[in-house]
Amino acid sequence: MPSTELVTELRTRAFGGDQAAYNQLYSLGVQLNKRPVTLAFGLEAEFFGIDRGDAVDLLNEAGIPTQDDGYHHLPKRYWRITDDSTVAHEGNELVSPILKYGKKHLLRADQAVKTLSCNGGRVDRTCGLHIHHNAEGMRVKDIAELVGHWALFQPIINTMLSPSRHNAWYAAAFYDMDGWYKGVMDSSSM
Repeated sequence: MPSTELVTELRTRAFGGDQAAYNQLYSLGVQLNKRPVTLAFGLEAEFFGIDRGDAVDLLNEAGIPTQDDGYHHLPKRYWRITDDSTVAHEGNELVSPILKYGKKHLLRADQAVKTLSCNGGRVDRTCGLHIHHNAEGMRVKDIAELVGHWALFQPIINTMLSPSRHNAWYAAAFYDMDGWYKGVMDSSSM
């Protein structure tokens, strides 16, 4: 963690419009809010080819505490394997606990995915990877800008996806940058 003095200096410069200071704060995982915010994310990786119980056992043997506690959306402190009906071939989903940005948790996510992959876990075009990002401390304007940027870069994002995922039922594309920005900003007045 950077020193308090460095963070204070960078915040002062960033509030004054210094983009380099803002970028440095971001790379350190510090936001401009008055109170500290933990930059966090969650991972969901769909796969098939391994029985759910076997996947749980493999991850536990790899030192990754994992359970099969049924389908739900409650955050847990352990990794989970659950069924996923959107995946062909009796699909499953690996669900992470809340992870913090940083090498330790990124390596843990990599280890979990590699453990499944090296032991028969497979993916096809019916499988997806979902990353949930913590929006704590973001203002409506910040979210509107994020969605607007996503829409701007949608054609580039599509180059990383199977064509069947470009406008899928659960993952509609964002193309209208101005429309999405306006829609988010207008919804904040409701």
